[in-house]
Amino acid sequence: MATLYSVTVKDINAHDFNRAYAAYLKRSGKLEIPKWVDLVKTGTNKELAPYDPDWFYVRA
Repeated sequence: MATLYSVTVKDINAHDFNRAYAAYLKRSGKLEIPKWVDLVKTGTNKELAPYDPDWFYVRA
């Protein structure tokens, strides 16, 4: 009998997973982006909005 090999989220690089999942969310259209997304900051200590235009998908 063949040995089954499984992969979990903990077995892969977190950065690679987050980028791939953000790309999936953007491609699938399952995440509705608010109209105010280009006007907000990610924290009270920040002066500007994020430089990455897809930051909302990464943070979701």
